[in-house]
Amino acid sequence: MPVMTNLETIREARGMSRNALAVKLGVVRNTIVKLEEGQTENPSYHVVMEIAKELAVDHTALFLPAGSTVVLGTEQAPESTEALS
Repeated sequence: MPVMTNLETIREARGMSRNALAVKLGVVRNTIVKLEEGQTENPSYHVVMEIAKELAVDHTALFLPAGSTVVLGTEQAPESTEALS
């Protein structure tokens, strides 16, 4: 079961592909795939916060149970972020 249960839903609601999110975060696309498919069980705090920042949501929204309603604000995601390590 994916840990970040709403990552894919939020990313798609923002109109962002897996590749686009990966590029903005400075990681390979497979990192996003693994997070969305539950192959990464314990993402680092830094990764979680950078994803939330890029998607302009509170980090807790990424972990809500599947099917939960997530209210997306109109705030635009930042233009750029530092690459994840």
